[in-house]
Amino acid sequence: LVAGNLYKETLVGGKIFGTMRIESKADILKEIASRTASRPPGEMVFFRLLEESQDALRLTRADLDPISPRNPIAASVTSSDMIVNSLMLEKLAERMPLGMNHPGIIKDANGRPTGQIYGQATGVVGWDLRPWPKIDEAMIEEQKQMFRKLNEQGITTMVAHTQGFSLSVVNVLWHRNELTMRLFAAHEFIRQTPYA
Repeated sequence: LVAGNLYKETLVGGKIFGTMRIESKADILKEIASRTASRPPGEMVFFRLLEESQDALRLTRADLDPISPRNPIAASVTSSDMIVNSLMLEKLAERMPLGMNHPGIIKDANGRPTGQIYGQATGVVGWDLRPWPKIDEAMIEEQKQMFRKLNEQGITTMVAHTQGFSLSVVNVLWHRNELTMRLFAAHEFIRQTPYA
């Protein structure tokens, strides 16, 4: 489904982009700085990094803060591992029941948050803080094309793990009587929520 993993996809200026296909720390930071520089102050910017990148997993807010002093930044590495800068960390702590003391916020040896977060903390950033992109005709057409390719192979029914945004795109097709698939969607509305 279109944006089936919205909670960890790259989202800049309300548009979804794919995974950043770079692995080295220097290249990752250069790309994040470049994509963030033109964004208005305060706009949250999200990136999806390669799971195979060990450099990505080692990033901290000390790496992100100098290149993103005006924008909250989140960089997803896996479904449950994310790195955030100080601005995003503050927004996250406001939403967490235990604030900065939540166990999903990793601390250094001195008890200071590193910017590395996991589990429920990534859920709050990915699901609660992330704005939804606008559903436009290009996105609807992309979903129709995905279903058409499956239909050409004789597939008319699918089971999908997804979330609300993707279902909203499918809902547009259903209301237009253009939905060519029977769809059973597993919606994990309590996944990674700190209140569950």
